[in-house]
Amino acid sequence: MSITVPLNGKVALVTGSTSGIGLSIAHLLAKNGADVALNGFARDDEISEILDRITSDTGRRAEHFAHDLSDLTEASDLVSAATARFGKVDILVNNAGAQHVAAIDEFSDEQWHRLLAVNLTAAFATTRAVWPQMKERGWGRIVNTASTLALTAETRKAAYVATKHGILGLTRETALEGALLGITCNAVCPAWVLTPLVAKQVAAKAAELVL
Repeated sequence: MSITVPLNGKVALVTGSTSGIGLSIAHLLAKNGADVALNGFARDDEISEILDRITSDTGRRAEHFAHDLSDLTEASDLVSAATARFGKVDILVNNAGAQHVAAIDEFSDEQWHRLLAVNLTAAFATTRAVWPQMKERGWGRIVNTASTLALTAETRKAAYVATKHGILGLTRETALEGALLGITCNAVCPAWVLTPLVAKQVAAKAAELVL
């Protein structure tokens, strides 16, 4: 797949990009000319393989940043680290996500706050951190990964549904504030995609059906 406008000379930061949707996005951006900063968890050998594959396939520079996006300070620092390494960040893709499945009355405080931090607060923190340089250049592109559950709901996913609805609100606000600054913000709302995160949910649902 090719993007209409070549991204040569651009730098893209993609959170949650060591697997699944995020990795595919990072690879596609690199294929279309952008250098890419990846973020997420994986073994060192897996990360090395991912970076080598992107570089060999696309000829673009790829670097990994291990910042933990459940921590607001680390989420902000991720943008600073990527900027220091690449010189700038032109494109921000807030893709990192976490999931926990439980009934409302069984949902722990710990899991609620973890999903809120990773799925929503981190996107705000990275957007706030990258905003000044995008504003100064008069150009920036921000894409937030939401979900079809940003538009509807599903039982036993209170935190995920709430945070994805929040992502749409954050996207709309960011788009309004960026409209006169040359900064655009959009959200994508994927349905079920067979990623490692979804594979765990499928296995859990299958286990529930075993009599």
